[in-house]
Amino acid sequence: MVDVAYQQGYFSVLRWRPNPTRDEARNVAVMLFDAEGTMGGLRKVDVGRVSQRLREQGILDTILVGLQQRFATEPRPDLAEIRRMNMSLGLSLYVTDPKPCAVVAVRSALNTLERAYIWRAGGGGGVSKARLVNTVIRRLRQVDLSVTREATVRSFTFDLLVTHERARVAMEVLTFAKPRQNDWREAEHDAGHFLFGLERADLPGLAVVQPPSEASTEAAEASFGRVREWCSDAKVPVLTPDELADRPMTVLDFATGDNPIW
Repeated sequence: MVDVAYQQGYFSVLRWRPNPTRDEARNVAVMLFDAEGTMGGLRKVDVGRVSQRLREQGILDTILVGLQQRFATEPRPDLAEIRRMNMSLGLSLYVTDPKPCAVVAVRSALNTLERAYIWRAGGGGGVSKARLVNTVIRRLRQVDLSVTREATVRSFTFDLLVTHERARVAMEVLTFAKPRQNDWREAEHDAGHFLFGLERADLPGLAVVQPPSEASTEAAEASFGRVREWCSDAKVPVLTPDELADRPMTVLDFATGDNPIW
């Protein structure tokens, strides 16, 4: 018989309640920790699956990334700190009471907790903007770029603001890959606001655009063509998500002018 060494751990769930007057909270992260802050970790949901509102996504993303960084440094959050969070947070965002759990390996324990407590939404309906924004952020952060959602510069709000040292790039994310959508005025309005804002904020800009799919309507194709033409006239590069995945550092190349992609 093999003796297994267990470690005393605890876990809490971070929950998001979009409407504090209604009890419709969703789990957005699960945290594993111990009493001393010597071990632990965090698993979080893709915020685009929690809310389609970009402002809410920005708030959640900032909080979750900050917590993730806390769990990546020592000392990690301990039982006392999580209990303080449990007492201090409320209304839209709150932490559940810490519960004890036996931990053999942190990664295995986090995998189990993630399967049990992290809310996951179903897909369908093509590629949503919220989902695409999350994909773009993940790819940029994988190469250590700092990304801020819903960033406001000189009164203009951009989907994303990428910063690295002294370079900054404003980014717009659009998708035309929704098979059943015929009205694309909102996407065109977003594109126009983005291009106008770039000029007024004096920022380099880059658009990441998911083209129409084979199932998309003719209206999607026409709107996509208009937006691409506007960007070309404004000398704003347009990349597909796949192109960005192949060369994410292109964002900074464009900002610094070292290797312009346009």
